[in-house]
Amino acid sequence: MTVSRLFQILVSLFCLLQVIGLRAQRSNDRTSKVPQYTFAETLEEQKAQLKTNPLLLRFHASRKAMADDPHRPIYHYVNPEGRLNDPNGLCFWQGRWHLFYQAYPPEDPRQHWARPLDH
Repeated sequence: MTVSRLFQILVSLFCLLQVIGLRAQRSNDRTSKVPQYTFAETLEEQKAQLKTNPLLLRFHASRKAMADDPHRPIYHYVNPEGRLNDPNGLCFWQGRWHLFYQAYPPEDPRQHWARPLDH
């Protein structure tokens, strides 16, 4: 068996497992399994909360682990973890660029909308 044929089989198997997993997870409960956080009203309080936020700390560790990857794009956005899909909504607002995208977080294989956070 050639390497390319083995790769095709593995990709097919992965896709099949994804479909089976998604079908098994379909239920009436559409609540995201991604951790949810509530933040303070003022920007200064929010900045303080974000410094210790578990999800952002996890993203920071993931980005740090990818930093030495020679195949990591330099000028393109890279999702901190999981898959990235459909980057769009690039806009300049309040002196900063914002990019929105669809993501597939590890906790929940369903599609989520995301926006890169400052780090």
